[in-house]
Amino acid sequence: MNIININSRYDLSPWQISFAEDVLRSDRHHCHDIDCLYYLSQTIPFFLVNEKTFNQVKEGRYYIEENDRDNDRDFDRENDQHNDQERQVPEEKPNTEVLGYYVSKGTHGVPEIYLCTETILRHTKNDEELTYLLAKVIIHELAHAYMDRRNYGARDEFYQWMEEGFANKITLEHFQDFESGYRGKYCNYYLSHKNTLSPYRYAKGFVLSQPDNYKLGYYLHIHRVHSHFWYNHKDDLKQKTKAKANWLNFVKANIRTGKFNSEDFYKKTCDVLLEDPYNELPKNEK
Repeated sequence: MNIININSRYDLSPWQISFAEDVLRSDRHHCHDIDCLYYLSQTIPFFLVNEKTFNQVKEGRYYIEENDRDNDRDFDRENDQHNDQERQVPEEKPNTEVLGYYVSKGTHGVPEIYLCTETILRHTKNDEELTYLLAKVIIHELAHAYMDRRNYGARDEFYQWMEEGFANKITLEHFQDFESGYRGKYCNYYLSHKNTLSPYRYAKGFVLSQPDNYKLGYYLHIHRVHSHFWYNHKDDLKQKTKAKANWLNFVKANIRTGKFNSEDFYKKTCDVLLEDPYNELPKNEK
């Protein structure tokens, strides 16, 4: 991975980078598919930035002048209230958007990913969790890059549920595949740390503690809704106003309990993404 520290107080360690890349390589197609997440991780730059700069990036300001970097470092030194001993992990996990951010056209008009490492650190209890969460955020943002194929148009509530849900679904798939196939160095590590959650259990627990539209990713994962149903049909969904509203009502009514009927959930999600249940599309667009 091409990781560039712009003005963050924290770098990624070789172990953290190696772990994230191993989870990405768990996809059996990673050596053959140029669109897979592992390939994207080798072509899209990752910028490590502090919280102030991260917020500027989310507002659309990607280019950082040298004097801005100096000012940000001064800001960090004056406001350095967080270290390993001061981690206070809230019960509800945050939107991944406050930890990492994907932009399709950044500083040089190309895809970029920004990581706010100081915020990521604040949401972990120990170094194991930090390693897992860094990998989780990296894969989640790469999933956004992977799904960046069609133009949805104005990003409404339905988009926020689908895009963030499927990004988490793809992330959980990678963690599950990694866990089912890890060998060597990781075997000994997990056997000697009996109180450490496995990577997949950690990622699953994190997703289930996030806001509802992120939590959706777990149910898309366990009910096996294909990601390409979403990213290949984004541009077909603009006019499905009634279908999207009904799907949102259905999911919101059940997401807190998680008691989705597997068949019902799968059918309703496929219907809104692939079908035109309320005849809202012109015939030549169906």
